[in-house]
Amino acid sequence: MTWRARPLHVASTGSGTASQCTGMLFQQNPSLQWTAVPYSGSGPAVTDMLGGHVDGLFAPAGTPQDIIDTLSEALAAMMKDPQQVRLITEMGFEPVGSTPAALAEEIRISLPKWKQVAARGMPAP
Repeated sequence: MTWRARPLHVASTGSGTASQCTGMLFQQNPSLQWTAVPYSGSGPAVTDMLGGHVDGLFAPAGTPQDIIDTLSEALAAMMKDPQQVRLITEMGFEPVGSTPAALAEEIRISLPKWKQVAARGMPAP
C-alpha cells in the first residue's frame, strides 16, 4: 500500500491540547491531507495509534521523504513555540525536538524493553 492509498487519520486528544494545536498547524499546509479523529484523552488515542487505527505523529511506511521532511519541519517549528512547549509539558510529556532518523533509532532501541513490559502485564492487586 502506498502512502496515498489511504488518507492519514490523526488523533486529537481534546480542545486546546498539543495534539489539536499540532493538527491546526498541519492543516495550514495545503500539501498535507488528513482527517482529525477526536478522542476523549491520550490513553484511547495511544491505544488506537498502536493498533494502527490512527497515524498520530507517525507516517505510514512508504511515505515519500519530502512529506516526512515537511512533517518534521512543522514539528520543529512547533517545538520553538513556548506556548506549545508549555501545553506539552502540562500534559505530562517532555517535549524533545529531534529528527525522524533519531526517533526511528530511539524506537528501535526501546521497543524490546516495552515488548517485555507488555508481555509481563500488570501485577495482581
